[in-house]
Amino acid sequence: MIVTRIFQGLGNQMFQYAYGFARAYELKTALKIDTTYYEKHSEVEQWGYKYKRDFGLNRFRISAVEADKSEIEQVIYPKGKNLIQKLKNQYRLRWAPANHKFQIKEKNYEFDYALLNILDNTYVEGYFTDERYFKNVSAQLRYEFTLLNRPSDINIELITKMQNSNSVCISVRRTNFLNNPLHGTCGEEYYYNAMDEMAAKVDAPTFYIFSDDNQWLKNHFRSKHSYQIMEHNYPDFYEDFRLMVSCKHHIIPNSTYPWWAAWLSNSPSKIVIAPKYWLNTTEINYSNFVPANWIKLEHQINTKFSGD
Repeated sequence: MIVTRIFQGLGNQMFQYAYGFARAYELKTALKIDTTYYEKHSEVEQWGYKYKRDFGLNRFRISAVEADKSEIEQVIYPKGKNLIQKLKNQYRLRWAPANHKFQIKEKNYEFDYALLNILDNTYVEGYFTDERYFKNVSAQLRYEFTLLNRPSDINIELITKMQNSNSVCISVRRTNFLNNPLHGTCGEEYYYNAMDEMAAKVDAPTFYIFSDDNQWLKNHFRSKHSYQIMEHNYPDFYEDFRLMVSCKHHIIPNSTYPWWAAWLSNSPSKIVIAPKYWLNTTEINYSNFVPANWIKLEHQINTKFSGD
């Protein structure tokens, strides 16, 4: 059994699940998820913004089930049924290399080849924000990350339009990133330039904008390209996510939630434009976070949008 710790928002949850799923699939063992983070951290205040973190993977067709506390403890601190098993457990606990221990915690944000080679009966914790951790199970994850509920009639109509046109999903992230000195935001110019870039590559693009701050978009966002602000699902970001995945092309900010919408899109001609700089720091290497076949657009990370 592989147990993966699930924490933070939906995009991070999907990376954590994808890593655990891929390892369990390779090892032909069960995957279970540890969701105890949400017992204490459902509401977070950061940089002057208060927001709620919910466990969201249960909205999807995931096959893994939640691990109970006894199962988690048994993986982290195995007892062993006989002397031989106890000796093997002692070896893993004391002398095995880091990637073969019972509990593995990602050390940094860079891709680690050793984390592709773990053993059964392991508890894993990290962000795992690199598609190389789970690219081998892409088809399976597209099924796992399918929403369970049937879309509304209006969303069914929109999905049909998106799939039969050069639809472009634009995600604008604000709220808790606005004044965050680590994440920051991409700024309006990034989106305007990305729309120009997409229009030069795609015939008659139709731009659909999804955001966590629709009122700001109405008041401040101005582009020479026509676009539609998608607000009828708000605040149900899961239904927005379904529509985002249905778009053929994507312009994403430095956020894991739209990253997954772009990655899950099945369009064979998919063009994804992403920010070249993911974080407002050089201390964390995020150079491999954006897949090689996506376009990395130069931009300046802002810690505040204009018009605020």
